[in-house]
Amino acid sequence: MPGKIVMIPDSSVMNKSTDTSLRCKRNLCRSVAVVLMLLAGCAVTGPLDTSMVDSDVLPVQAIDGYQGLRGRTVQWGGLIVEITNGEKVTRIQVLSYPLGSDGNPDEYQSPTGRFMIEYPEFLEPLDYAPGRYLTAVGIIESLAAEKIGESRRKLPVLKSGQVHLWPKHRYRNQPQTRVGFGFRIGL
Repeated sequence: MPGKIVMIPDSSVMNKSTDTSLRCKRNLCRSVAVVLMLLAGCAVTGPLDTSMVDSDVLPVQAIDGYQGLRGRTVQWGGLIVEITNGEKVTRIQVLSYPLGSDGNPDEYQSPTGRFMIEYPEFLEPLDYAPGRYLTAVGIIESLAAEKIGESRRKLPVLKSGQVHLWPKHRYRNQPQTRVGFGFRIGL
């Protein structure tokens, strides 16, 4: 046809454009996959099996409502006050604190009472020393009369098969302000 110009696309240009588009899609998919893996790695999970836990029961409530709460599975944690190893069981007295989403006791909150853990094996007193933090999952078994200072108090006893000792230098989720000063000499 006279006067009409027909352009035939250069296949090498089309292939470069298609290759670039495919490369971008692949890179995007890889980036999304990496981000999803990182997010999965940051998911908050506790160190204990909490699938059967009644999270609404606090140690102080277990004293007053013991009859109705006996046999319930709970997750409690706090500051170790005392540890005693017997022949068949280790007993740990704990000052309870509310737990964070990861099961870590939050010592910045007010204590929620005391409780006693009965663990069926020997636990090293130097590891489970007073002043360390732990979290336990177990069944509310009984009440024990314990001497605290000069008074006797009833404490709920948690028969536990799961105890998690938190690291000595725990991550603090409270805001911290730090001021630093430094200098540098370059030669």
